[in-house]
Amino acid sequence: MSQKWLEPFIHEGLLVVAKSPVPFANPEASGTVHSYPATVLADLCLAIMEAHRKGATTSRQEAIVERASLLLQGFAKVGIIALVDEATGYQEVREKNALATFLHEHLSEELQPWVLTFDYEFYRQIYRLKGWGEPAPNGKMPQVVARYTVDLVYSRLGPGLYEEITARTPRLPGGELKHRLHRRFNPEYGHRKLREHISGVIALMKSSLDWKDFKTRLPRAYAKFGDVRQLTLDLEQKTRQQRLQGVD
Repeated sequence: MSQKWLEPFIHEGLLVVAKSPVPFANPEASGTVHSYPATVLADLCLAIMEAHRKGATTSRQEAIVERASLLLQGFAKVGIIALVDEATGYQEVREKNALATFLHEHLSEELQPWVLTFDYEFYRQIYRLKGWGEPAPNGKMPQVVARYTVDLVYSRLGPGLYEEITARTPRLPGGELKHRLHRRFNPEYGHRKLREHISGVIALMKSSLDWKDFKTRLPRAYAKFGDVRQLTLDLEQKTRQQRLQGVD
């Protein structure tokens, strides 16, 4: 924006915003980061295109003009889709469809045979971080470990997943679940993703000094899912990548 050829096309409002970045603390690193409203990028692209139309650019700015044009095309497509979805109410349908797709990919309608899913190391690391020594040989553990398992694993695999698998799992007269929750994951995809997640959590626990250190680092690696909109965006991005790669 400070380049001489572009200065005449930067309107005063954009200049004020550009000179007033919003500081915020970066949770991934120390220090302060400066940010700008997302619309600044669109305004900057418009200024570049206006300079190009007025003949203020040369071959040296050709790459900049091309990128600005591509960005504006992308903004227009995303914007019109968002506007139509909002006007028709389809965005709510899209979110429901995304959640249904996610659950279908991971869960099975039928109860699957029991297979070893949670390695002993998973519980051994919980005990180490909590300062409890070693897990009991008979497999009996404090009831709080079950809550930890829900928090560390099932609540961080995807939105609505824990609620869905508990709804599909009957309970005994005493209120406890009749089957292990991992038996509701389909073997083709869901169980594999579950195992990958558990392995990642174990690795994070191994690199942590204590439970407090681990719980501080956990959200950065595996945030809890609570926003279906984010799942919708993730699935749409996955679909675009598959199309680019020629995957059906």
